[in-house]
Amino acid sequence: MILPTPHPLARPVADDCRALVAQPGLPFADQIPAAQIHDACRGLGAPFRDRVYTPAVTLLTFLHQCLDPDPSCRQAVSRLLAHRAALGLPDCSGDTGAYCKARRRLPEGLLRALARRTGRGLMDNAEGQWLWKGRRVKVVDGTCLSMPDTPANQAEYPQPAKIAPGLGFPLLRLVVVFCLSSGAALGAAMGRYQGKGTGEVSLFRGLGDALEAGDVLLGDRIYCNYWDVARARARGVDVVMRLHPGRKKV
Repeated sequence: MILPTPHPLARPVADDCRALVAQPGLPFADQIPAAQIHDACRGLGAPFRDRVYTPAVTLLTFLHQCLDPDPSCRQAVSRLLAHRAALGLPDCSGDTGAYCKARRRLPEGLLRALARRTGRGLMDNAEGQWLWKGRRVKVVDGTCLSMPDTPANQAEYPQPAKIAPGLGFPLLRLVVVFCLSSGAALGAAMGRYQGKGTGEVSLFRGLGDALEAGDVLLGDRIYCNYWDVARARARGVDVVMRLHPGRKKV
């Protein structure tokens, strides 16, 4: 019997993103309430005034811009103008300058704070049958990302020393703790590709608040060391990891 090949997870996610972009207005507003965005800004000590480009409007417009087939700032502002007209709000300037300045005013930690809140909400609302024996499984994993080759990026995230000057791209190391049942990110840490305190294990140690008593932590062999296992057990977290080849069985 020939079994159908399952569609990769990326395909339905991409379809959902396209459907979201096709909606009028600022569809992300239904997913991330403006009050939640402004509360996160206040928590980060970032005051703001009641203007056209509040942090909520700016972020919701920017999120849509990232997924729009036309990712230009002009298109993003045009969509906002149509959104305001549909709500009966006064017109604002179609110039992109105010929008670009508002994006620069967004606190760097805002997306991180909102991602944690959103991820936590998705995890808390996960159906019981998605859990493993009634327990939450949280996965830790790391990766590397390249970015545009600009002087600012090279200064903050230099490429590996073995790469000849003028070649390659700035590299960022990223470690994420996510919920296995919902796929939601619960915590993330970024750092340079190399240097003291920038390895996967070091970055993971800054994400301890993503783990709670009763969790099961799932990770690959790089995280299999006495310190991190003992730290997880002290929190009441069980650990499932492959044995690191440099460790002895006991």
